[in-house]
Amino acid sequence: MLDNLYFLSRIPNVKRVTNYIQVLTNEYKYKDIYCNQQIINRGFLTDGASRPNWLEFYVQKDSLNNGAFLIHDHMYWHQYSTRSDADRLLLINLLRNPNNRVSWCIMVYLTLRITGGSAWKQNIKVRREMGLRNRYMQNDDILELEKVVNDDE
Repeated sequence: MLDNLYFLSRIPNVKRVTNYIQVLTNEYKYKDIYCNQQIINRGFLTDGASRPNWLEFYVQKDSLNNGAFLIHDHMYWHQYSTRSDADRLLLINLLRNPNNRVSWCIMVYLTLRITGGSAWKQNIKVRREMGLRNRYMQNDDILELEKVVNDDE
C-alpha cells in the first residue's frame, strides 16, 4: 500500500544521461489530479523541467522537485488528462515542497501556462509518428547507463 497520497515526499531515482536528459531507473507511483494511481515505468526519459533559457537560474536540475517535474513530463507525454490539469498538478506538487517559495511556484506555473502549449502539441505529433517507445529506454540500455554512472562515482 502507498503511504503518501501524492507521493511527492519520495524522490524518484533518476540518472542523468546528458546535461538535459534523465532516465528513470525504477518504477515511480503517484496519484494524478483525479486521485487515480499512475505508474511511470522504469526507463522513462525526462528532461527534468523544460524551460526557457532565462529561467535556467531558477530551476535546479537535481532537486526535491524532480518528482513534480517527472510527473508533469509523464502527463504531458501520455496526455491522459488535460494540459491544464497536468499544469495544475505541477503547481500543487511544487507548493507541497516546503523549500519552494510560493511566488516561485506561481511563476513556474504561469510560465508553463503561457509557453507549454507547444510542448503539448509537439508530444502529440511525436507520439503519432514514432509511438510511445521513443520516451523509454530499454532494460539493457538502463543497465549499461547504471554501470557507467557507478564507474564514475
